[in-house]
Amino acid sequence: MSKISVIVITLNEGASLCRTVDNLLSTLPASAELIVVDDGSTDQSTAFLAEEYQRVILLQPAVRLGVPQARNFGAARATGDVLVFSDAHVLTPLGWVEELLPLLDSPGIGAVAPAISSMRPAAVECTGFGQKWSDASLSVGWLGQQSSTPYPVPLLCGCFLAMRRDVFTHVGGFDGGMVLWGAEDCELSIRLWTSGYECWVVPQVEVQHTFRAHFPYEVKWEPVLHNRFRMACLHFGPRRLLRVVERLKQYDEFAAASVRLLTGDLGARTIQVRVTRKYDDDWFFNRFKSDLRSELSDLCSSQSVSVSAPHAPAVSACLVSWKRPQNLPIIVQALRRVDCIDEILIWNNDPAVKLEFTDSKTRVIESNENQSCYGRFLCAAEARNPVVYVQDDDALNLDIGGLCDQFLRDPSRISYALAPSHWHQRNRRTYGEAQAALVGWGAFFRKEWLSVLDELPPALRQSFLFRREADVFFSLLLERKHNAVQGQISHLDGHSTPGVALWCEPSAKSWTCLAIRQVLQRLRVKRNPGMPTAWNVVIPCRNYGHYLRETVESVLMSDADYEIHIVDDASIDETPEVASALARQYPHVHHLRNDEQHGPGYSRNRGIAALDSTYVVLLDADDRIGPDYLYTAGKRLARGADVVNPDAVLFGANQDRWVVPELTTLKMLLQRNSVHCCSAFRRDLWARAGGIDESMPCWMDYEFWIRLAASGARIEGLHGDHFFHRRHADSLSNFASTIKDDLRAYLHQKHAALFGA
Repeated sequence: MSKISVIVITLNEGASLCRTVDNLLSTLPASAELIVVDDGSTDQSTAFLAEEYQRVILLQPAVRLGVPQARNFGAARATGDVLVFSDAHVLTPLGWVEELLPLLDSPGIGAVAPAISSMRPAAVECTGFGQKWSDASLSVGWLGQQSSTPYPVPLLCGCFLAMRRDVFTHVGGFDGGMVLWGAEDCELSIRLWTSGYECWVVPQVEVQHTFRAHFPYEVKWEPVLHNRFRMACLHFGPRRLLRVVERLKQYDEFAAASVRLLTGDLGARTIQVRVTRKYDDDWFFNRFKSDLRSELSDLCSSQSVSVSAPHAPAVSACLVSWKRPQNLPIIVQALRRVDCIDEILIWNNDPAVKLEFTDSKTRVIESNENQSCYGRFLCAAEARNPVVYVQDDDALNLDIGGLCDQFLRDPSRISYALAPSHWHQRNRRTYGEAQAALVGWGAFFRKEWLSVLDELPPALRQSFLFRREADVFFSLLLERKHNAVQGQISHLDGHSTPGVALWCEPSAKSWTCLAIRQVLQRLRVKRNPGMPTAWNVVIPCRNYGHYLRETVESVLMSDADYEIHIVDDASIDETPEVASALARQYPHVHHLRNDEQHGPGYSRNRGIAALDSTYVVLLDADDRIGPDYLYTAGKRLARGADVVNPDAVLFGANQDRWVVPELTTLKMLLQRNSVHCCSAFRRDLWARAGGIDESMPCWMDYEFWIRLAASGARIEGLHGDHFFHRRHADSLSNFASTIKDDLRAYLHQKHAALFGA
């Protein structure tokens, strides 16, 4: 493998820099070079490097350079054949070098980047797979996952990307005329593409990045506008540049940004770029006709490469009406202007409301009761055309024709529109391995695909969960990725929320999670009837009934195939009533009660033995898990980990975070326990190890991890907000601290051979 130089740019990053450096050193090969460019820090955050880190080269320019010039400064002093540019607030996974960098062996690939996810909790979980421009102001938005294997994208995020040195030198590095921060990664990406090099994203590598609300240094808007304007001048033709100017001049700082641009080296730089490039901006926008669709697209000259869509078939438009019948005339009028729409069907979910349309091509179908979202599929079943378009009554889709073109380019997938608010907050549900399409704002699909719903039992199709979440059942049962586009959506009267209810409102998220769980279970049985349930979440409980519902509901927010087993260890509080109520409410929650108190080790073993699952999580009844834990840990376990050990986020009596090592070895465990009780593991390891030691009143998980590590189990750390550990006076961990000497003596006696080695 070529020598790697990682260049980290830092400015007042505080503790984040140390965490990033430690993480990179633990995931890089020993031969790699790590360079930190301190671009004027005043918080002493780089002092530790000079004292303790011999492998790290610290560079401190005499003046502040800004991000693009600081990266060039570090690259000029690097010795590697491969240059990796990294922010100072990222976490990289083990194996990223082996997954990411081999793509650079292809001469035509100029730069590669991983998927980027948020390191901190956000309103909506989001992972970006490359970027695009959202509008003519050149603001960027994340792209969703299009494949499970590497593929080209229009723009790469500069927070973590890699290039061969020869390519970096050939294209001239980052644009040194850009100032401070902003758009330097987008400019490099389009310059690579138009110079004949491709930019690729590697979706199987996920680097966590801190997206901050407040910067540890001053960030002004004028330099950002300057950089965007400069990029447009360097790379766009007259019509596209005019669009950008029309948008940017709306900002007060645009005049100052223009003066800065015109007094710089723009003329000379433009000549350099235009002389050496192979393609123009029209070629670039046509290369990514779908991803770059915005007010900047469709401006290509007649000589540009174009992609023609097949002739549009006749389409049946199917609307669902319930709370907002007053919006239907507006929507129907818009549909009548779309050439491909042949008929309009309206499913009336409210029998008390009379709908009348004089148009002979518009037909109302009366429902005897409210079928909720399922109504759109019942309506589509009445369509006379093989292709249907479905939409709710609370939004006006202003680009149905464009969405139809998207469907015709790939008629094997659902094509659906997202409002801008959802587009910027989309997550794995719309771009992950199992995609759920939000079809309410407009979607095209083939009528024949409705047959997947016939596989469901009639009782399920009559349930509230199915009616409410029919979109989830339909799109996931299809088992295919879907095409989402940023639609031109206008919310109409009576719209329930300003645009993010489906993903952010807790009760709505809970219903969606329960639906996803049901579908994943059915897909598992369909693919392999003998395959066990993926997850068994075992919750031992002794007199923690007042915490139990909160704990169980944290699991219910998971998108996974799981069952929950509450093992009540002869509690004398309200635990039996709470557990029984949860079991009645949720068929996949099971209540097991011990006749007499046996201790947490016995309860854990009993819960694990109750289900032949693939993976297990042991969750104490006063703790919680995050909504992404089962999903993320499952990916790690599927890739070869035996135990996945999450960071612990402390709450309750005190707040803190216990960050786990990237890898935990037997030697480390014999010194101290750094594997949390809520770690996920393979059930077959539990069976081979002989279960959990039931004689220990505490630390039985610690003893279990020692046995697993001694047998060769790989214990990987998982960073993020996945495990929430409650701190309170009555916790088992507090009791353990009072008898820790006895517990340690027991471990040394039981594993004398290990501790004596």
